[in-house]
Amino acid sequence: MHHPMQHTQQMKAPVDQMRTKAEAMKANLPHVKDPALKQQLQNDVDLWETMVSPLDQMSKMMAELPGMMI
Repeated sequence: MHHPMQHTQQMKAPVDQMRTKAEAMKANLPHVKDPALKQQLQNDVDLWETMVSPLDQMSKMMAELPGMMI
């Protein structure tokens, strides 16, 4: 049986990594000259942010409720 806090830590690391990558992609967008490529990258960033957001919320919630079992 895993301790809930341990589970939260295990989940937080990949969520943070995903957020960092999405932010790096977003920061790179202004430097992309090709409009088709730029649109594709924008779609990727939007997709990543859509995925990361609920995971981020969930890991924050889990961190605030260490006594609760998931």
